[in-house]
Amino acid sequence: AAYLARLQAGGLARPDFDPDAAALVLLGTLFSDAIGRDIFPEFYGASPEEVVAAYVGLFVRGIGARRRETRRPARA
Repeated sequence: AAYLARLQAGGLARPDFDPDAAALVLLGTLFSDAIGRDIFPEFYGASPEEVVAAYVGLFVRGIGARRRETRRPARA
């Protein structure tokens, strides 16, 4: 949650979400998938790697994360 708050403070994520709630949502989703996969494997068609990538992609878009612009050194 502290990392998400730093992203907000640096203008790299939307200012209108609660970092604590967002962190809990991501962790809860990952935990639920890990536990549910053992109990109900028939509900999970994609591999854990594919699903984690999808969850993280949704999360990153949901918080409005942006890449920091990097500057290339001027050529001499």
